[in-house]
Amino acid sequence: MKSITPAVAKAEKFLRETLDNGTWRPGDVLPSINSLASSAGVSPVPMWKAIHLLKDEELLEVIQGSGVRVCSSQEPVFALRKGWMGLRDRIHNDILSGRYPPGSLMPSLKELRVNYGVSFQTLKKALDNLASEGSIVPEHRTYRVVSFTAKKSHMSVVLLGWSEPPVELQRRTPWGEDFLRICENVCSQMRLNLKIIRYWSCGDSVVFSDQNGNSVSIGKDSLVLGYILWAESPDDLYRRVLSFIDISRKPVAVLQEGSQLHLSELTGQNRMVKMFSIATGSSAARKVASFLLQLGHKSISYFSAFHKSDWSKARLYGLQEIYSRNGSESKVYQYTLDSYGYSHEFIEALKPPERFLKKFLPDFNPVNQMPHKVFEAFNRLRPELTSILASEAIRMFMHTLFSKAIKNDDCTAWVCSNDYIAFMAMDYLKEYSSKKIALIGFDDTFEAFRRGLTSYNFNIQALVQLMLGYIVNPAGNAVPKRNNTFENEGMLVERTTTFNLNRTINLQLVPQCGNELRERH
Repeated sequence: MKSITPAVAKAEKFLRETLDNGTWRPGDVLPSINSLASSAGVSPVPMWKAIHLLKDEELLEVIQGSGVRVCSSQEPVFALRKGWMGLRDRIHNDILSGRYPPGSLMPSLKELRVNYGVSFQTLKKALDNLASEGSIVPEHRTYRVVSFTAKKSHMSVVLLGWSEPPVELQRRTPWGEDFLRICENVCSQMRLNLKIIRYWSCGDSVVFSDQNGNSVSIGKDSLVLGYILWAESPDDLYRRVLSFIDISRKPVAVLQEGSQLHLSELTGQNRMVKMFSIATGSSAARKVASFLLQLGHKSISYFSAFHKSDWSKARLYGLQEIYSRNGSESKVYQYTLDSYGYSHEFIEALKPPERFLKKFLPDFNPVNQMPHKVFEAFNRLRPELTSILASEAIRMFMHTLFSKAIKNDDCTAWVCSNDYIAFMAMDYLKEYSSKKIALIGFDDTFEAFRRGLTSYNFNIQALVQLMLGYIVNPAGNAVPKRNNTFENEGMLVERTTTFNLNRTINLQLVPQCGNELRERH
């Protein structure tokens, strides 16, 4: 065994203490080697050796060209398994997160051994264990990921979601439309019918209806394979809904949007209920904060028009959590609207909306005086006009916040609660082209791709596949048996709206020679 110098031991102690106290979470990218060495009071070489010591224990992961990150796991960093069991959990998590899609052939054993930095014996033992659990099967000197499909094409999966006018199911969250579309596509691939059922409260009762508004009963259809419960709703209504579908004793995949639902006693009683969480809250924001700090942005601003919602508060908390640990020079400025949780609520600020509609319909009359055809056309236009009014109200309020934030010269990056607000910020910043401000959103919509917005992708596709895999085969290994809740890992997609502030400052300090800039090495 090689002896460890005092400097390496000091660096190793610093890394372990920082991991144990929760400063870095699974999946977080660490600061640069020079920055870590400076914080630990050692030179870069001992720090690099200490990192490799923790890499051998599978606490840290060294990614060529991307730096060092904390190994992802469903358990705390300090509780990570070592050896083949730890490797098994890492590979299993990569399967669940979509790195190896269902039905795909995994890389060769040689490639896997290099990717995970382990010996052949450790790799083979981990893979054989996953094969015995039913996650993968041997094929062509490697392994194939098991793809769960329904045995009967006429079986259905029921998706239950809270929806009250004027809150449409797909508009409840920024990623709602993607979630429903992906559910439909994956069900089609698995030869399953997808039934979407809305629920809401009516007095002391719970009302269920299909997409056409017809009342339906829950828990009595023998052709239903299982249920997806989109479990966020007011006043713990989802608990009452779960009691309805619990009668069927069918598999239930409960989707929670980052917050912890109070279902532990119910899931404990019914082993057919599994919790699936999208990291839409603080964990996603922590990754964004770590990314911005690595780029040198020590002062950032957070914008949200929907700060009444838990998910917006959680994102702000995640940013503040990481920045507070980085020292007093690092700050998160808050620019939020605390009275609104949904876009339709902004209509209240513009009441009565009829006065705005008069601009579109100059001869607007009361309904009883309106011709029937005109009335029908107006009713078809009303949702569109209401959406436009709400959007303009949000834009008006956000511009007031943007105007305050633009005066803060210390702030070099704006983080928006979702892509929708980020696009408003992009449009506003066009008027201040001389200001260099990085911009990040959440949701990674197609519009974010089109406009080059750096945004956090919640990996909805992998989560849907995982939930449906559990419903189709609850006795299999589609989800971890080691805990009752699985949180899906997303990723930050970097595009043109973010930049390395450290590199920008260094280039400004380099003397010019003709038209060329020479960087210092």
